[in-house]
Amino acid sequence: MAGPSGMSPGAMSACLPYAVRRGPLKSALPSRTDVVADIRGRQLRAMCGDIGVLTCPRPRCRRGAVHSINTGCRACAIGASARPSEGRSQTGSEAQMSPYISVIISVLALMLSFGSAVLSFRADRRARESVRPYVSTGVHMIPGDMSVSLSNYGAGVAIVTKMSMNRNGAQPTTSLGSLLPPSANYQIQQAIDFVQEQYFLRPGDEFPIVAANARPGRAAEDAVRDWSEALEGIRIEIDYLDIFGKTFRYARAISTRA
Repeated sequence: MAGPSGMSPGAMSACLPYAVRRGPLKSALPSRTDVVADIRGRQLRAMCGDIGVLTCPRPRCRRGAVHSINTGCRACAIGASARPSEGRSQTGSEAQMSPYISVIISVLALMLSFGSAVLSFRADRRARESVRPYVSTGVHMIPGDMSVSLSNYGAGVAIVTKMSMNRNGAQPTTSLGSLLPPSANYQIQQAIDFVQEQYFLRPGDEFPIVAANARPGRAAEDAVRDWSEALEGIRIEIDYLDIFGKTFRYARAISTRA
């Protein structure tokens, strides 16, 4: 029996919205699922025609692939599945490029690590140089100052670990005063005997290790002359460290003759 429009009941059922064909209408308002299914069916019918199953007309689809209004094409972008052939090609390209990308990343990481190590080494060296001590001695031979002083002219703390004095290669001593002969024109005021294991000199520190002055009633010029002769040929050796533990050595032989 034909319907009012001359169509058979089966044809009318095929053309009715998906929400109506599911069964008896239970409510005047369709559910959200029914609305989504109806919209999807309308989109597929507009693209592929008002038939339930057909061969997909899209040129990039696999030949002979079929789809339905409800599920869509299984081989092209209309349906939920991606095109297998293109997917395999893209995966293969990525697989071919993957080893090269890994090598490039490894090389860049190695270069970055090497550059960081060089910068760290330079920074450490600059830090060490910025706090390096510099120990020296001064010989003073004027009437108001007859002495031998120890000074630190560096930028960091000097840790003196050894102080040795000798004359002409004789047995070394730790006190410069013991190497000076007695004189009728000068007298020893003070002399330091370096018997401790360590002495600390801050930057700019200076102190006399031996000092003398003219005897009462004696001419200052005679005292300076005898003082100069007494210091001639004495050798001083000093071992010291910086705050990082690096070892330095200072050595000099006193010569007062022009």
